[in-house]
Amino acid sequence: MALRHDRQTATLLKVWRLLNRCAAIYREEDRAERAGRRSWRDPAEILARRPYLKAEILRPARKRPE
Repeated sequence: MALRHDRQTATLLKVWRLLNRCAAIYREEDRAERAGRRSWRDPAEILARRPYLKAEILRPARKRPE
């Protein structure tokens, strides 16, 4: 959430780098403990089951001052 809503703090703490490191650790665990089988699902599968994730909110156009 900090990456999305508190960019200054996320940048200061290098949160993106930490998330990538965490993903690398999980992948290494997959190799060591799951015979290399990945522990995540295909993104297309997720989106097919949750179409609302791709939905966009359409807002009515603002009235222009006359």
